[in-house]
Amino acid sequence: MSTLTTPSSIATGSSDPYWATLVSSGTTSNPDTTTKKHYAATGSGGPTDVVFELNNGIITVDVNAPFTGTDWPDFVSKDGFQINGASSITVTPGDTIYLFNQVTQFGSFVWDATWTSTPPVLQGASSYSGTLTVDGINLDYEIPATSSAGTYMLMSSASATPHLNIVHGSTLSSGVVPNFDQTKIWTLLSPTEDELDRISPPQTRKKVSCNFW
Repeated sequence: MSTLTTPSSIATGSSDPYWATLVSSGTTSNPDTTTKKHYAATGSGGPTDVVFELNNGIITVDVNAPFTGTDWPDFVSKDGFQINGASSITVTPGDTIYLFNQVTQFGSFVWDATWTSTPPVLQGASSYSGTLTVDGINLDYEIPATSSAGTYMLMSSASATPHLNIVHGSTLSSGVVPNFDQTKIWTLLSPTEDELDRISPPQTRKKVSCNFW
C-alpha cells in the first residue's frame, strides 16, 4: 500500500514570515498517519491549516478538513492564486499547489514525487522441477504443482525448436508424447531454459532441480 512521506516542513515562498513555512501539526487527538498528514503555518501556533490525505492512490489537499482553522486559507488550487479555488483538490507529483483566500495569497509549493512511497512487491523465489518417463513407446512428462509457473519446453535433439511448449500454472501439468523417437535425446527445460530432466539412448537419465533466489 502507498503511504505519505511528506517532510516535516514545507517552504511556500511566501514573503509573509507567518506563512513562509508549513510545519507538521499532528497531535495526540488529531494524529498523523501513514495516509494522512496535518500542516500549519509557522506563525499559526499549532492549529492545522492544510491536510494531505492519500486514499486508494489518490492524493487530496484540503483546507477545510476537520480540525482546520476557519479563517485562512479558504481556497486551494492548482491553476494559480484566486483561480478555480476550492476547499479540496486532488493532486499528482509535479503539481503546484496555491493557498489563498479572496484577497490574500498565502504561498505555494510543488507536490514532490518523493512525498508518496510504494513499497516494492517482493517476488518469491522461483523453483522449477519436472520429470520425463519412458512408458513403452511413449514419453511421459510431469511438472508438479509445486513448480513455479511458466512455459516449460520439451526438446528433441532432432530440432532446435521445442517439440512441445508446456504452459504450467498452479496445478499438476502432465502429458504424453506417443511413439516418440527413442534414437533422439529428449530434455525438459524450465522457463529459464535450464535442464530439468533428460532421456537419451539407451534411456540413461539426468534429473535436476533448479532453485533461483
